[in-house]
Amino acid sequence: LRTMISSCSQTEIPHLVAHRGFHSPHDRNDRRPLENSLTAYEAAWTSGVKLCECDVALTKDEKLILAHDDDYSRLALDPHSDLSKCKVSDLTFRDIMSLPLKSGSRPPLLIDVLRSARAIGNDC
Repeated sequence: LRTMISSCSQTEIPHLVAHRGFHSPHDRNDRRPLENSLTAYEAAWTSGVKLCECDVALTKDEKLILAHDDDYSRLALDPHSDLSKCKVSDLTFRDIMSLPLKSGSRPPLLIDVLRSARAIGNDC
């Protein structure tokens, strides 16, 4: 990412938007952090990207978390587990924290992502 950003002109950089953090749907080698993970956003911000797109979902117990899909079957370590097939909106935050994802990460709360952005700075 840093190499790609360094090849951009200074007028282009403020317009770059990291999709679900430093994530690519074409990266199948787990070289990048899992989409919508705190690590993915921190990688983007520390590389110089100032704008990040994220997907926000509401859990059953009304916690705002980052999640793109209606369920975790695509990202779960075990895509056939009962929890991975449940809708995010039908799960509590505790349920979601007990569901291992492919990268070993857990979906972050939106507030934690915002706090990280503020801590890193980068005009976020």
